[in-house]
Amino acid sequence: MLPELPSEIWHKIYSKLTFRECIRCTRVCRSWRSKILSWSGLWHEISNEHGYQSISTLQPYTPYLVSSAVQRFRINTHGGQQRSPRDKAIHAMVTLNFLIEHNCNSIKEVVLRQLPNLVTFVYRAVVTQTDESIEDEPWCLFEPGMHLPHENLAELTIEMFGNGRPMSMHLLLHLLPKLRRVSLNALDCDDATAVLHALAYNCHVIELIEIHDGHDDNFRWSEAHTHPGKGLQFLVVDGDDRFTDADALHPVIAKHHITLRLLRIKGYEPLGRMTLSHWARLPFPKLRNLILVNLDDQPPGEVPDLTKDLCAFLRQATELRRADISISNLMNDSVLSCLADMKQLGELRLSSCTTLSESGFIRFIQSPAVQKNLKSLELDDVDVLNGKLLNIMGESLTVFEQVTIAACRNVHVREIPQFLADIRVPLKRFNLVCFVKADECPDELLDSIVDQLKNKAEEWKFVLETTSHNEDWLPSLYRVLTSEDSS
Repeated sequence: MLPELPSEIWHKIYSKLTFRECIRCTRVCRSWRSKILSWSGLWHEISNEHGYQSISTLQPYTPYLVSSAVQRFRINTHGGQQRSPRDKAIHAMVTLNFLIEHNCNSIKEVVLRQLPNLVTFVYRAVVTQTDESIEDEPWCLFEPGMHLPHENLAELTIEMFGNGRPMSMHLLLHLLPKLRRVSLNALDCDDATAVLHALAYNCHVIELIEIHDGHDDNFRWSEAHTHPGKGLQFLVVDGDDRFTDADALHPVIAKHHITLRLLRIKGYEPLGRMTLSHWARLPFPKLRNLILVNLDDQPPGEVPDLTKDLCAFLRQATELRRADISISNLMNDSVLSCLADMKQLGELRLSSCTTLSESGFIRFIQSPAVQKNLKSLELDDVDVLNGKLLNIMGESLTVFEQVTIAACRNVHVREIPQFLADIRVPLKRFNLVCFVKADECPDELLDSIVDQLKNKAEEWKFVLETTSHNEDWLPSLYRVLTSEDSS
């Protein structure tokens, strides 16, 4: 009678059994074995609580594995006498690698309970073009009520790229007191303030925090060398305005401003007055690298007060070596003058500056500290730069080693030869990007510029892009000349 039951009934019966019990049923007869091993629900959840004591339990059934059916991976390394927690943790990772190798890419939930020796956890989801939300949390390193199941975890990387709904990341961070490095995609976090608050007050040995937006120009934390026991040294917040809000960001900076070596804040909203006023009152004695990128203009009425706060903040960063600043109309003469007074500043990048004056730029480039200490200068989309300022700049390049001039629309290609002639000290690296019309840069002019570049820089790159008067029309690549090609 039983073999005549509809398959739906059989599947309901199987679903009440553990994996081990299902496997035992395959030994009853060939019909049962065929039905059970062809049932995709057999693989819905992989769990050592269902009989997976080692990878050898899974391997004999690999030919029947339905990769797309595996949705949950659940390992509990706590309890039981057959294996130590350490051995269970190792087998958990081996089992997970086994599933990944067999293309089990539909896993929506990962539960790892009690892994006391887990030091590094990295999860990167495959980017998919779907807006379907996932009812349950797509992954889970914790369970409510568990007490510090991963208390030794030191490095955590989660990159879901916004697939599914945002997650309560701060609940996980509360369970990681020994976390030293963390990298999270902002789109995966449902509460920015809670995440940063948890990092500030629960992760007591944190050294590096990266909240990013998944873009290619993100900070590469693998290149960051931190010193254990020295506090938070790298703070990177890219592309999500919830995290650059003063209420979210201030607790972290207020607690760790003394130890910060790199501060990178990159957003698409203007810098808030509250944010800068907080920074202006704090010393940053170890800050070496500063990257501030905000693409929108500040409200005109707030610019004077914001300028005052920004200058006060810069003066507190007495050891600043490198600055990359793109803050639109807030990058004015007063801020540039403040940068000129920083005696330790060796590298400076200015981008999207719309309110600098000629006199302010001249005072900057001719200031004693700049001529003595600044080794690298990059100007990208700086409207004030023109032929006159180029000549003054060329004459002032006495200690510079690297210069980049890119997308400055008031710099014309016919002014470049005189600029190069004014440079008296050879550069190590020189990059130049000019907007031109296709017919205004004849070959003899290009040849002349190339000959000068060969004598003025060890490495150089000269890029010509065509442009038009239509602001909506994007530039297109016209010519690229490099020192490698010319050699």
